Amino acid sequence: MRNYVTSREAIALLDVKLQTLYAYVSRGLIHSAPVNDGSKERLYLRADIEKLRLRAEARSGHGAVAADAMHYGQPVITSEITELTADGPRYRGYLATDLAESVLFENVARLLWTGTLDVAVATTPQPHPLPANIDVLCRDIYARYGNNSILRLFATYVFACGMDEPDTGHQLAALRLMYGLTGFFGYLGPRKHYRAPEPGESIAQAVLHACGLDCDEVRVRALNAALVILADYELASATFVARVAASSGADINACIVAAIESSSGWVVEHRRVERLLDSVTSEAELKARLEPFRDGGDLPPGFQPNLYASHDPRTAPLLDLARRGRHAYVTDSVTAFLAGEAERVGLHAKAMLGLEVFARAMNLPRGAVPGVFLLARTAGWVAHILEQYTSDTPLRPRAKFVSDPNRVGRFS
Repeated sequence: MRNYVTSREAIALLDVKLQTLYAYVSRGLIHSAPVNDGSKERLYLRADIEKLRLRAEARSGHGAVAADAMHYGQPVITSEITELTADGPRYRGYLATDLAESVLFENVARLLWTGTLDVAVATTPQPHPLPANIDVLCRDIYARYGNNSILRLFATYVFACGMDEPDTGHQLAALRLMYGLTGFFGYLGPRKHYRAPEPGESIAQAVLHACGLDCDEVRVRALNAALVILADYELASATFVARVAASSGADINACIVAAIESSSGWVVEHRRVERLLDSVTSEAELKARLEPFRDGGDLPPGFQPNLYASHDPRTAPLLDLARRGRHAYVTDSVTAFLAGEAERVGLHAKAMLGLEVFARAMNLPRGAVPGVFLLARTAGWVAHILEQYTSDTPLRPRAKFVSDPNRVGRFS
């Protein structure tokens, strides 16, 4: 389905008058965008329309109330970990953008897991060593998938570690696991193999060293900040999968693997973002690449309507971190355009897009962005898994069966 619809299609879907549609737009319930043909006609975001339609059906008793919750962002469980606010995620009450300025990512992970913030320098644990023969398997994975292999490398490592991890406690095991994950960025660096983190390195330093980059203070602080900003996003799809697995009694490594594999759609969209931004050096070039999506009634990769009231507050800090970088790709006009695109078309640049711009400013190798995202999000997944372990209630949604009269099963 097209992501935008005309006004005639919108009022038909909602079964309302045109004036009601305009009222929804003025109240911010439906995002609209101009048609690029010089007319006054506008297009309307289908996701917003479907959200309103499901709510109306639920109130009238003609639709499943849970459908609104499962598809369009209404709360379905309680959690004490992350609150989504207009200023950005708050981790256990602390604003993520504030933490990003001065707290190590590994200490933010502990905050998510325990509710206690320790700003002292973290003690680097001994990472879990590569399980037997996994290096051979990972080399085969990289040979097959190249710079698109980081998700599979992460999943393979976490699964293998779960088979022989000693009983060191969930938190220490998770921290060792995250340090171990940094080594797989080595496949994207110049040496093309696993690079074990060295004692005393922070997670951000270990990632940069594995990528073959210098660990100057500016770069380390910037990458650490990006990891903090992305550590958790409340009940994103992969996080929900991790909690479902935890509610069934799966061990923590199995839950993390489930979340990693559930992020493959994110990785696929990120490849589209990469292609969108390739060789773009000016606002004019980027606008020209976005127009065909708009003309086709589709969402450009890296843009979406969002759970926040007006914009994704994670994107601007990531773009700001990009502006502090040293790569010629990032220009003030490009970053300003991305940050302001919501005002023009009623859409918002996702954190994914901000992260890609940041990675290019930092000279991170191609394919590193999904790794940064998955590494950061592992901290949040662990927090949600541990919280779910404390609940006695399984997560078991129900399905509403709808029969198709044209497909009646018969025995011959």
